[in-house]
Amino acid sequence: MAEGNYYGRKIFNIDEYKKHRSDAIAYKDMAVMLQFEELDKIINVSKFSKRFMSKSQSWFAQRVSGYLVNGDKARFTESDYKQIAAGFRELARQLNQYADEIDKAEM
Repeated sequence: MAEGNYYGRKIFNIDEYKKHRSDAIAYKDMAVMLQFEELDKIINVSKFSKRFMSKSQSWFAQRVSGYLVNGDKARFTESDYKQIAAGFRELARQLNQYADEIDKAEM
């Protein structure tokens, strides 16, 4: 078992983790759950949910975790998945802009 690092996260068995991750991201519900798990402490889920989904943190958490709500499993819709992806793209665009501003700034 090879220990490794995955985007700053120490992983005990990196090969097994990558296999598990590859299997998980084949499905939207698992991809979102895994990505927010990996981004824990980097992206505030409550603020992401409010800013990009116009929903509460509890609404978002119910769907990420697949909790039962009124007897049914809470799920994201296809539109929700598109909003999440758009939110990630907007964050990436902003981060790239900030990095460019730092690069261009004088000492």
